[in-house]
Amino acid sequence: MNPTPLARFGLAATAWALAASALAATPANAAELTRTDGRDNPAHLDLQRIDVDNGANKLIIKLQLRDFERKQTNAYAVFGPPNNAIKYAAGWGRVKRGQASSTLFMRLRGVEDATPVQCVGDRIRVNKPKSRVIISIPQRCLRTDAGPLRVGALTETRTFSDVDDIRPRRVERG
Repeated sequence: MNPTPLARFGLAATAWALAASALAATPANAAELTRTDGRDNPAHLDLQRIDVDNGANKLIIKLQLRDFERKQTNAYAVFGPPNNAIKYAAGWGRVKRGQASSTLFMRLRGVEDATPVQCVGDRIRVNKPKSRVIISIPQRCLRTDAGPLRVGALTETRTFSDVDDIRPRRVERG
């Protein structure tokens, strides 16, 4: 049985949580973070870069792909408190097979449980000419999780198989 993307997020969150202790022990990064990745996957699923600005009032994450395709790309930022499992996923993709791709902001609670987050002011948009997914979330939407975060990114195929990722890194709140 192939896991749903929600199950996949949970599995990824579990794996990344194991790395949390090592990340927590390293010095904290500034409120802004940029990570890059090589050109090693199909263009529409190839993460090139993640830029994070964990500002005082807003979390802004920009995912740069080599070539964004509305019907083919599933690209998400995953984030959560520095010493816990990944709690959120936001980006562009599908939650179920056969469903049209769209923006999503989900709170993750285990392997099979994800709940859409409804918060005034959250905004996820795609800049197709620049092959970019831009995520903007007010800190108040994260409630008690606002503050320093571990932020990473991943892409997956239309059948929800992992393709590319940029491992989570700690980003202080500025």
